[in-house]
Amino acid sequence: AHTAFVNERMANMLGYKVADMFGKHLFSFMDVEGKVICEENLKRRQEGIREQHEFKLQHRDGRAVWALMSTSPLHDEQGIYAGALAMVNDITEHKCATLELDRAKAELELRVAERTRELTDLNQKLVELAARDPLTGLLNRRAFDDRLAQEVATATRYDTPLSVLLLDVDHFKPINDCSGHAAGDEA
Repeated sequence: AHTAFVNERMANMLGYKVADMFGKHLFSFMDVEGKVICEENLKRRQEGIREQHEFKLQHRDGRAVWALMSTSPLHDEQGIYAGALAMVNDITEHKCATLELDRAKAELELRVAERTRELTDLNQKLVELAARDPLTGLLNRRAFDDRLAQEVATATRYDTPLSVLLLDVDHFKPINDCSGHAAGDEA
């Protein structure tokens, strides 16, 4: 897999001169991961498969250069595999932007999930606060009515008897009126 032809655009994309790239092994322009992927791609070319894929090359200075490669197998006059032709377009800016967008999306999804958990917890607390008297912690009238309706429905559905016991403290208002609400709360 040695380069038999390199145009000026490809050489510039990787920071080389055409003469520097000509005849060098294709792996000279890849990192370790790229070499493994390239070996798999070359096997598919030998099988006659054409394809287009994103591929990471390595610039002369070591930075990654992302490319969109359209590759096709080349055959000699007898139809025997003789190599591959790759048409390469630099998509580094696009790929970097896509990777950054993916990173930002993942971060945003984590933040949304955390905020959703916080809101769920706060909503549960609001439901609890709306159903209970803050002083005694007992269920309030609205919660009592809801619970009573549930129990009546259950008793009706299962044809079981239901009893309700209500308690009231007589003459409670004068305690608040005469001794103040703090005394009423204490009582």
